[in-house]
Amino acid sequence: MKVVGQEVLILSISMMLAISYCSTALSMQLAAASTSHSNGTQFSVVLVRSNTQNGPVNISVNDTVVASNIDVTKKNSLVIPITVPDKLINGTIRICATAVTPPAAQICTDVQNTKQGGKNKVTLDLTKAIAG
Repeated sequence: MKVVGQEVLILSISMMLAISYCSTALSMQLAAASTSHSNGTQFSVVLVRSNTQNGPVNISVNDTVVASNIDVTKKNSLVIPITVPDKLINGTIRICATAVTPPAAQICTDVQNTKQGGKNKVTLDLTKAIAG
């Protein structure tokens, strides 16, 4: 019986070590995954509605669409949260709102000194959009 008791003790210790190792490895993977999703700078884009705008708009950063088909017909002003990928943050960035349906009116603004982890806000007044 003593031999069986020692085997059970060794087996129990081995299982506890294996469980500890697996949970540590899983925790490290989860931590790495959670940091990889924050690859970008947060912006609030305020869209001021135009009475002539009757279709959806896309928001782009340096010609890369980051939000699409936003319905601007229901409110006079909308705040759209976007994440600008870090690869697009390079000095001055250009943020635009472009109508999806023709004529593709567009309004843009250039932004400098973005704050990573801070509050960045841009207002795009669709009443000043230029038809393209």
